[in-house]
Amino acid sequence: MDAMILSAGLGTRMRPLTHTLPKPLIEVGKYRLIEYHLVNLKKAGVNRVIVNRSYLARKFSEFIGSGSKYDLEVVYSDEGEVPLETGGGIVRALPLIESDSFIVVSADIWCDYNFSDLLMLDADKSCLVLVSNPHHHPNGDFVLSDGRVDLPTNLKNSPTLTYSGIGRLRKDMFACARESVFPLNQLFKSAIELRQLWGTVHTGIWFDVGTMKRLEEVEAYLKNTWEAESGIGFSDSRNCNSHQRLNS
Repeated sequence: MDAMILSAGLGTRMRPLTHTLPKPLIEVGKYRLIEYHLVNLKKAGVNRVIVNRSYLARKFSEFIGSGSKYDLEVVYSDEGEVPLETGGGIVRALPLIESDSFIVVSADIWCDYNFSDLLMLDADKSCLVLVSNPHHHPNGDFVLSDGRVDLPTNLKNSPTLTYSGIGRLRKDMFACARESVFPLNQLFKSAIELRQLWGTVHTGIWFDVGTMKRLEEVEAYLKNTWEAESGIGFSDSRNCNSHQRLNS
């Protein structure tokens, strides 16, 4: 199964760090943010990753290259100077995605989620990984009802959850979508109306690294907990001795 890492954002809230680097290439702990995803996707059994890019696009080639240092094939989907947002970015990349369903992960999160869980799901279903609402997003995005994702307005007494930025999506979800600038959430709502969107809850560690303050939070966690325990910072990283850090 292929995976796609959504990496084309401008990262304006992370300036000045993003004046010279796209946000996914910012160092978080001892590694660049996107590296955690690349290594953990490989460990889950993914061999091919599509990375969309727009802002400072050439930097991805400089730091990640072909993906061989991760024992992956990395393919780039270029969006030009204007990012197509999450939905439009996937539509642009669809011709590059070879599997009928694929893992999608936002580059600007850090988590200990095991991507292999998504590989074991029913191939006929699109599924989102949800998390407890973080302090900066207290109202959440969705609710779960018998395993299906629904909108809070449809189930007003159900506890809300936040979309983690991780999911397994079927390509046919995008059958009627046209390449333009639009958020993935539009397609989620359409799938919900058709009762075709499922969900699972991740109860482990998850950070949205969207601002400088949240970057400080995840770095504090890595310094005090994760890297102190594992020595590297990747999930189950004691078994990942072959990984070599990118040269900067």
